[in-house]
Amino acid sequence: MQKNKKTSKAALCLLLASVSALAMVLTSCVPWDIDAGIDNSIIEISKETKSVAESVEVSIPTDPGETEAPSIKDVKNIAPDVVVIGGTCEEGAVVTIKGGKKTVTVNSKNGYFIAEVTLANDTRTVLEAIAEVEGKMESKPRTFTATFNASVERRTGGYNVSVGKDSQLYFDYNLEDYTGENLLTQSELRNIRNFVNDKVNNLEARAQGQNSDLIYVLVPDFTTIYPDCLPDEATNETSLTRYKQVSDALKQTSAIVIDMYDIFMENKDKPLYRTTDSRLTEYGSYLVYQEICSKLAINFPAAAPRSLDEFDVKEIENVIAGNLFKRLGLSREYYTETIPDLVPKFDLKIGYDKESSFNTVNISDIRKYAAEKDYTPYELSASEAASDNKPVTINDRFIIRTGREELPSALIYRDDMTFSMIDILAERFNNALFAKSGDYTINLTDASRHYSEGKALVDYIIVILSEGNIQKVAG
Repeated sequence: MQKNKKTSKAALCLLLASVSALAMVLTSCVPWDIDAGIDNSIIEISKETKSVAESVEVSIPTDPGETEAPSIKDVKNIAPDVVVIGGTCEEGAVVTIKGGKKTVTVNSKNGYFIAEVTLANDTRTVLEAIAEVEGKMESKPRTFTATFNASVERRTGGYNVSVGKDSQLYFDYNLEDYTGENLLTQSELRNIRNFVNDKVNNLEARAQGQNSDLIYVLVPDFTTIYPDCLPDEATNETSLTRYKQVSDALKQTSAIVIDMYDIFMENKDKPLYRTTDSRLTEYGSYLVYQEICSKLAINFPAAAPRSLDEFDVKEIENVIAGNLFKRLGLSREYYTETIPDLVPKFDLKIGYDKESSFNTVNISDIRKYAAEKDYTPYELSASEAASDNKPVTINDRFIIRTGREELPSALIYRDDMTFSMIDILAERFNNALFAKSGDYTINLTDASRHYSEGKALVDYIIVILSEGNIQKVAG
C-alpha cells in the first residue's frame, strides 16, 4: 500500500511537470506582437464598414514645442489593399502617414485629416502617423495597423466618395464632370432645347394672356468652383463640361436662366459650400435665393430678396460632418466644421390656410435640420414615418398659402443642394407648391391648381438644378 502511494505521488509530479512544459511550448508558439506597446483592442482593423471611432487611444505625451500626436478615428478598407485613414489633429497640422507602399502627406482641415493609403502587405501592415504644425517640432508617431481585406470591393458609381487633396472628400461624379467624361451629344442637347421650348409653349397656351414664366436655376458643385481639391492625376482635356453644355442649351430656349457659376466665382473666398458635405452653406444658398427673388421682383416688387440685415448672421462651431463622411462610412462626430447660419428676423409662422382645400403647412413647422449640431436635412424616424400626423420635412412635398396677393404663385422643383434656403424662399410667395426633393417631373395640372386669385395658372415654374442632377433638366 505504501508503494502504491509513492508511485501515485511520483506519477502526479510527472504529470504536473509535463503540463508545465507543454504550457511553455505553447507560449513559445505565439508570434511576437509587432505592435507591442499598442493597445490593439482599441485600434481594431476595419472591415468594409468598421471603424475605430469608439476606441480610447493610448495617450502619447507632448513635449514643450512639439506638435500633438494625431489621433486615429477610422481605418476603413475601400479596396482589399487600400484604406482611408481618418483622425483628428492640431489645427493647421500637416499629417504624414508612413508604412504603406508610398508615404502619404496631407494637409488637415478644421482639425481633422483624411488620407488614402495603399497597403504594403497582403496581410497586416503597420502604419505610423506623424503631425507637424508650422513653428513646432513634429509630433511623436502614432502607430496603428491596417489589414488587407480580400472581401472588400472598391465601389463604383457616381455617388461613391473618394479622397482628394487637403483632406477633401468628393463624389466620383464630380471628377467625371471636371474631366468632361460625361459630355452630352448634340442629339441630347437638342432634346433639352425642344423639351424646354415645348413647356414654355404649353404655359403660354394655358396662361390666357397672363405672364407665366419657366425659370431654370443652375448651381455648380464644389469641385467646379474649387477644382484644386481634386487629385493631381485629374486632368481636364477640354474646357467644355456637361454643366456648360446644359447652361448654353438652356440659354438658347425661351426659358429664363439663372446660372450661379459666375456669381459663385466672384464670391469663392466666402463660405459657399460645406467642407464635409456636398451641399451649400446657408450663405451659399442665400446667394441663390437672392438671384431668384431678384427675378421675381421684376414683375412682383414685393417679392424682392430680404437683405442680410434682416437675418441674424451667426457662425456655428463644431457642426458634425455631413453626407460625404456619412457616405464613406466614417465616424461623423469626430470631423467637425464651422458654418454660417442665417436666422431670419422676420416671421415664418405663415403658410397654413385652414380654408384651403389643399393640405398646406406653416413654413416654421417644416423640419429643416437633423439636430442642433447636425446641419443635414431632417429625416423622419421609423415611428414618425408610421404616424398619421407625421411632420413635414424640408425635402418633402409641401404647399404654402400666405394670403398675400401682392406676391407671386409658383411650382418649385429642386434637389437638396439648396435645401437650407427653401424656407426663406417660400416666404416670398403667395401660393407655392414645393415638389419632393429630386422630383423634376413638371406637372402643368398643378400649375392650374396653385394660382393666385384672378389668374389662370401659377406665375412661375422654377426648376433649381444642382450640377450633380443636371442630367434631369428634361425631367
